Amino acid sequence: MEKPTDATTPCNATDAARITALINRSPVVAIEWHNQPGWPVGFVSDGVAQWGYSRDDFISGRIRYADLIHADDRPRIELDVAEHLANGPDDYRQEYRIRTASGTWVWLDDRTWLTRNEHGNVTDIHGVLLDITAIKIAEAEVRRLNATLEDRVAERTAQLQAANQELRSFSYTVSHDLKAPLRGIEGYSQLLLEQYRDRLDEDGHHFLISIRRGAMHMHELIEDLLTYSRIERQTLDIRAVDLPALVQGVLDGFAHEIRAQGIEVVVKELPPQIRADPSGLTLVLRNLVSNALKFTRATSMPRITIDAYRRDRHLVLTVADNGVGFDMKYHDRIFEIFQRLHRAEDYPGTGIGLALVRKALQRMGGTVWAVSEPGQGATFHVELRQ
Repeated sequence: MEKPTDATTPCNATDAARITALINRSPVVAIEWHNQPGWPVGFVSDGVAQWGYSRDDFISGRIRYADLIHADDRPRIELDVAEHLANGPDDYRQEYRIRTASGTWVWLDDRTWLTRNEHGNVTDIHGVLLDITAIKIAEAEVRRLNATLEDRVAERTAQLQAANQELRSFSYTVSHDLKAPLRGIEGYSQLLLEQYRDRLDEDGHHFLISIRRGAMHMHELIEDLLTYSRIERQTLDIRAVDLPALVQGVLDGFAHEIRAQGIEVVVKELPPQIRADPSGLTLVLRNLVSNALKFTRATSMPRITIDAYRRDRHLVLTVADNGVGFDMKYHDRIFEIFQRLHRAEDYPGTGIGLALVRKALQRMGGTVWAVSEPGQGATFHVELRQ
């Protein structure tokens, strides 16, 4: 049985023939240059035919390898080789272009190593060359696509900036131009009710009250629209927030309605702190509590429960009520702007509150969802990464 060959044992003629055959059938070109002016070639494999040359073209000296290197690459390659010859390291890698016999240019990945004599002087330069033209073309295409993508992103950014400017202009118009006549409607209708009460019959009183109710609803709608449009422009300030104090502050703002409706409010034990934008989280909880108050108005024993639980690296706040609830097939719809599941006459509102909740949470990197059944109340879950 033939003994295994040690890795340091010199190759015999059979091994050398096998290696040469492998190299000649591979896509690489093996080449050896003598460290002499012009880098004369001492050996080159048959793979050189892929460039349109023969081995004898180089070994005879009819073609100097250095002359084939692209003029833009040659100074860099010559300087790099000189540095390695003088100071090492003796194994290195280069990429450059050479001209083929047909006049085209191909990119090569040149894996090089040096042979030195006993005095440390380089005698030969060895290289294994692989055509990487296809890779270079692909890289150029990626760069072109990236540049095109950057142009498209810049164009889209400009469009968004223009749209934001239009939105700011719209907000200004709403704030100043629409609110002014609305104040006139509210003021004059109130004067009619106060100063001309005795001159109005029952229908007149009813009409004026309807006008004032509509004006108040329009005022709420304008304020909610302004809040919705301002969310994106507000500075995000993520920091540690005293959660129990923030929740209590929100509930204090509804103290009159809670007492008037006889609502039982249960606040479970909450984490002392949460990382969030204070104004954004206040907006979220205020709208969820307002929503719970609205939909428990006709409940005999109304109750609102605020709780929290951990889920992986997230904290989830819940606001639950025992009100009218809703069918889960409408779940996504309730978070869209101006979407309502009940008649405005039964449950007044602008249809913007839950859209505000979702938008505020998106800015904080959070999410919101609800679980409900008709007649069984609803529980809203607010999830924030901690």
